[in-house]
Amino acid sequence: MHGAEHFAAVLSGFTCYGLPILHPLTRRVEGVLNITVHPDDAHPLFPPTLARAVDDIEQRLIDTSRPADSRLFRAFREACRTGRAIVALNDHVMLTSTAALAMVEDLDLDLEAMREIARSTAHRGASTVESVVLLSGAMVTARIDRLQDVAHGAVFRLRTRSVPRDASGAEPANRGHFVGAEPAAATATASVYVEGEPGSGRSTVARSLLDGTSVTVIDALDCLVGDSTAWAERLAAALDRHADGLVIDNVHVLPGDLVDLLARTISAGHHSVPIVLTGNPQTWLPAHVQSLVRRCRRIVALKPLRERRTEIPLLAQSVIDALQPGRTHRLAPATARLLTAQPWPGNIPELREVLRHALANRPFGAIEIVDLPAAYRLRPVPSLAGREEAERHAIIEALRRFDGNKTRAAQSLGVTRTTLYNRLRALKITDDTVHFLHS
Repeated sequence: MHGAEHFAAVLSGFTCYGLPILHPLTRRVEGVLNITVHPDDAHPLFPPTLARAVDDIEQRLIDTSRPADSRLFRAFREACRTGRAIVALNDHVMLTSTAALAMVEDLDLDLEAMREIARSTAHRGASTVESVVLLSGAMVTARIDRLQDVAHGAVFRLRTRSVPRDASGAEPANRGHFVGAEPAAATATASVYVEGEPGSGRSTVARSLLDGTSVTVIDALDCLVGDSTAWAERLAAALDRHADGLVIDNVHVLPGDLVDLLARTISAGHHSVPIVLTGNPQTWLPAHVQSLVRRCRRIVALKPLRERRTEIPLLAQSVIDALQPGRTHRLAPATARLLTAQPWPGNIPELREVLRHALANRPFGAIEIVDLPAAYRLRPVPSLAGREEAERHAIIEALRRFDGNKTRAAQSLGVTRTTLYNRLRALKITDDTVHFLHS
C-alpha cells in the first residue's frame, strides 16, 4: 500500500507491505508480517523477502505442531502429487486441495460425515473405497487411506460420480444396504424377508423387489382387528389372482395359526406368485415367527437411519421433493449438518415430519435451522463410542426381550440390578426409548 492509497489520511506518508501468516494445518490467521517504510525507501525486493519470511514462519509452525498433525500434513502433501481432489483430516485438523475445496464449496460436502468414515475405517483395513454422499445429493467415490500412526487420521482421494435420484421419496436409498439382492420375481416362487426397524423403509423396499405393476399388498396388522379366517381368505385370494407379486407387511404380529398357514404356503410352492415378507429385525421376533423367516430364501436387512448418517442429506432432499413437488427447496449446509447429527429413533417417518414442519415455516428458499422444530435446533451430544453403542444396544435388546423387567434383563446380561440402573442413566436409556424402538 503506497502513500495516498491508504484509506486513513494519517498513513499517507508511508509505504506498507503486509502478508498474513496462516497456520498450514488449521488455516487460522496466526499473525501478520509487516514492513513499513518511507516511500523513498521502498524497494522492489521487499515483497519477495516478506513472502519468503512468511513461508519460513509457516514451516516452523508445522515443525512445532503436534506430531500427529505434522504427519497428516506430510501425507496430504504426498497425496497431492498423485491426485487432484484430496482431503486429509483427523479429529482436529482438515486439509483440502484446491480441487477438493471447490467441490466442498459447490456441493457442500459434509465433512463431519467424512470424519465419521475416517473413524470407522480403522476397523476396515488400511485402505478402503467407499461412496460418500454430499449435501447436494451428489456422490463421490473415495479411496480412503488410513494413517496408522495418526488417531482417526485418513486421506480421502475423491472422484465425483453421478447417482440416480428417485422422486418417490427417501426410502429407495436403502438399496445401498442390499447390493446384489436381485428382484424376487427373478426366481418365481422365491420368498424374501425384508427386516428393519419401524420406519426404516422396509415396505417400500419390499415393493421395489417385485417386478411388475400388479403387486398385491396385505398388512398383517389387519388380523389384529379382524378375524384370522378372513385374513386367511384374503391371502388365498391374492395367490389365486396370479399377480406380479405379493407383499405381506408386518408379519411379526401374526398369531401362530396364521404363521403356520403362511409357512406351509411358502414351503409348498404350488403358487406362481413371488412373496416378500416384511417385519422387525430377527432379534425382535417371537420364536414362531423366526421359524417362518428361516423358510425364506433370502433376507434383506435394512439399517436404521442413525446408522446411515452419510445418506441423510440425500434422504432429506428426496423427502422435500416428495412433499413439495415442483418447488426448489433445499437444505442450508448448516441445517443438513445438524440433521445428520440427530439420533432419529423414529427413522424416516420422523425425518419426514421434521421436514414437513420446516417447509411450513419456509415457503421458498433454503431451509434454515430456525425453520426446524425447537427440539431439533440444538446439536445433540456426541455419539457414543463403538463399545458404548454396542452396550446400549445389548441393554435395550434385553429389556425388550423381557418386556421391560429390569431384574430379568440384568440377570440375562450378567450384571446386578444396581449396575443396570447405573448404565441406564449413563447411556440415557428410558422406558420410552425401549417402547418407541419396539413399537
